[in-house]
Amino acid sequence: MLEYFNGYAMNSWEKINALEGGLRLKLAMKFLSDDRLIAALKKKRGRGRNDYPISKQWKSLLASLCAPSLKKSVNDKAASASASSRFLSQILAQNDLLQEMQANVVGKAHSVLPKFGTLLALGRIPFEASSLRLDYVLDAVYGLPIAAKIASAKSAAVGSAEDLLVQISEKHPEMMQDSRYLIGDASYDDAQFIAKVWDFYRLNPIIALSPNQKLDLQAVPKTKALFDANGSVFCVCPVSGEKHPMVYCGYEKKRGALKYKCMSTYYGSKCKGFDICQAKSGARVPLALDRRVFTPVARSSYKWNFLYSTLERSVNFRQHITSVLKRHRLRDKEKLHLLSSLTMSLLLSLFLAIQKKRGEKR
Repeated sequence: MLEYFNGYAMNSWEKINALEGGLRLKLAMKFLSDDRLIAALKKKRGRGRNDYPISKQWKSLLASLCAPSLKKSVNDKAASASASSRFLSQILAQNDLLQEMQANVVGKAHSVLPKFGTLLALGRIPFEASSLRLDYVLDAVYGLPIAAKIASAKSAAVGSAEDLLVQISEKHPEMMQDSRYLIGDASYDDAQFIAKVWDFYRLNPIIALSPNQKLDLQAVPKTKALFDANGSVFCVCPVSGEKHPMVYCGYEKKRGALKYKCMSTYYGSKCKGFDICQAKSGARVPLALDRRVFTPVARSSYKWNFLYSTLERSVNFRQHITSVLKRHRLRDKEKLHLLSSLTMSLLLSLFLAIQKKRGEKR
């Protein structure tokens, strides 16, 4: 099922990349729900100078984020750099409405796009020649952003990840209830964080382990099984002394343990010491044995590896937002966050528009 949605999402990204600039901007604005924000900006300006009308400046800004070739044609009288900077400051002053707009489009995506929010993925994008980076959570099925924050490039990735999970829980509790997995690279390898992801958020942590871990085998208590630092579980033939990987057979929620079976028992091909082996009845490995290493989805399973591979779905979002922020050359933390939030909202709106067009064709 998830393989199907991955193909569906990639096809949607291809459609976005192939869209002509004018149509892309038109579709991107369709689900943006920016009426309250525009009204507030106009009210704030009042009857003052109107050299650069709010509506045109707004449209020009959005064009620069999703269809840069249109930026000049959208605004008959191109705003100066100082006027553009002031306009960004005016939008920042309406932060509550900006956050409301973004929350609305994320909520629409959750209700319209199948499986949206099921797989959450963590990531980071460093800014060129800057001490800042963009930390984000996106939907790993579609490669679409859900939440983001600007953080110091030197700060721990885990701290930002916890802040973003809190943000999503508060703004989108229904989506959080539907979420099943949290995927991240080795930057998020932290025992307390991994445990909290499962214990508090009830998300299956699919988080890579840091490299260069010791691979010495250790005993699983109350069994004859052994495990290594990568979470693989083994039994040892009592006759030949050969080490055999045990077969993962699922997570037992009530016991809080992973269940493994002897390879000989599972596949029916006996090893030399099968008859006297004390591990042939299988083994249960409690998560509490090592919360970093053992998670409800076993690291050795096909499912874990498939889910982790969905991190690659972030490539389109990363390329898009990197090119956008590089063009704007901003160094101000608040304005970087503003442009990131708007870009994320536009991408979600584009996907919603494409989904609607697909529905109309059917």
